[in-house]
Amino acid sequence: MEIEEIKSKLLPIISNYIPDGIDKENLTPEMDLIKDLQINSAYIVDIVIEIEETFDMTIDDDAVVNINTIQEAIDIIAQAKQG
Repeated sequence: MEIEEIKSKLLPIISNYIPDGIDKENLTPEMDLIKDLQINSAYIVDIVIEIEETFDMTIDDDAVVNINTIQEAIDIIAQAKQG
């Protein structure tokens, strides 16, 4: 799966959890989900569940704690889809 395809499916998922007042149009891979996008840490679990459903994959609990930025989410998805 190509990185652009992953991003096109991932960014809308993340955008759903970004609070009002945060720019959802100019998301960049280095943005931190909690610090930059102010996503509540409880919503990270919901995001992971949506990623698993959308990309038909399972993310290890160990890997979940490593998803801090959009790029880290992209990398985990790409790695799972590659293997």
